[in-house]
Amino acid sequence: MASIHERILKTKTEIFISYRIIVNGEIKQLREVCESWEEAESIREEVKEAERANRVYVRTPKNAYLSNAGADENMTVDGLLADYMNTQSATSWEGGTFIISEGIIRNYISPFIGKLTIPELKASVIQNYYDDLPNHQAAKGNQKSTEAKMISARIVREVHKILRPALNLAVTKGIIDRNPTYYVKLPKLKSKKRDRWSDETLIKALNLCEDNELSLFMALMFSCTLRSGECSALTWDCVDISDEAIAAGKAYIRITKTLRLMSKDAMKKTRGRGIEYVFPNLFPNKKSSLVLKKPKTESSERTIFLPTTVAKLLLEHKTAQDKQIAEAGDEYIDYGYRFVFSQLNGRPYSVTS
Repeated sequence: MASIHERILKTKTEIFISYRIIVNGEIKQLREVCESWEEAESIREEVKEAERANRVYVRTPKNAYLSNAGADENMTVDGLLADYMNTQSATSWEGGTFIISEGIIRNYISPFIGKLTIPELKASVIQNYYDDLPNHQAAKGNQKSTEAKMISARIVREVHKILRPALNLAVTKGIIDRNPTYYVKLPKLKSKKRDRWSDETLIKALNLCEDNELSLFMALMFSCTLRSGECSALTWDCVDISDEAIAAGKAYIRITKTLRLMSKDAMKKTRGRGIEYVFPNLFPNKKSSLVLKKPKTESSERTIFLPTTVAKLLLEHKTAQDKQIAEAGDEYIDYGYRFVFSQLNGRPYSVTS
C-alpha cells in the first residue's frame, strides 16, 4: 500500500509517497513528491484510494488558479511541446539537451501526432503510435552513410522521455486529468555489440600515423576511453605527469569539461547554461560556435590514471608544445585555458564525437 518515504539528495531532502499500479500486466512503482511530511500525510489516503482503483494519482487542485476553468482543450501536441520546450530551456536544460529534444520532436513526434489535440491523445493512441514508429525510416541526420535505417526502440524511448513530462505539464494546466503515457508499454532495447578496434589494429594505426600529436591523441582516447570532445577539451591544469607521479605509477588526467559545436539559438534559449567559454567565431554569420562546457552528468567528471607509456608521451609532447608557444610569441592567444592539444594560435581543435 501507499507509503511515505524520505530521500536525502545532495541539495535537498525529498519527501514522497510510493505506490503501485498494474499496467499491461506489469507492476509500475510510482511516486508522488510532496513539499513536507505534513502534506504527504494529508494526501496519503487519496493516494491509497487511487492505488486500490489501479489508477495514477492526480492531485486535486488547491485553489482556483490551478482549476480546470478555461483550460485549453483544443491545444495540440505541437502547442504543448512548444510550451514544454520553453519551460525546460528557461529553467533546467542545457544547449545539448535542447538540440537533441528539438530533433526528436521535429523528426518523430510532430509528423505523426503533432496535430492531435491533447484530449485525443489517449493511451491506446499513444500505444499504437509507439508500435508503428519502427515501421518508418529514421532521420538521416548528419551521418554520411547512405544506408536507410528504421526507427529503433531507443528512439521510441527517447520520444517517451519527452512526451511523458510534457503530458504531466498538460495535467498541471488542467487540460487532462491524468497522463496517458503511464499506461503504455515501451519496446524492449536489444543489446548490440559495438564494433571496436582490436589491440593489433590500434597498434597498426599508431605505427602508420606520421603526426606525433595525432598519434598521442589516439593513444590517449583509447587508453583512457575518452570521447573526442573530452580529449580535445583536456587542459594541462587537469594533468599530473610529474616525475614523482610517473615513478609511482600515479600519473593521471582529470575530465572536467568537453568541447563541442553549439548552435547560437540553443545557447540563447537555454541562457548559456553549463557553458564555461564560447570561442570567438573565425568566420562571420556562423550559426554555431565552438564552446567549452561541463559534462552532461556528474559521473562524466572523473579521474583516470595513465599507463606509464602514455604519461611519458604526454611529457614529451608538453616539452615540444612549450617550445612552440615560445616561438609563436604574440600569435599564441591565451583563452584562459592551455589545451593539451591545440593549434599554434592556442585554439583547440574542433572535432566531432
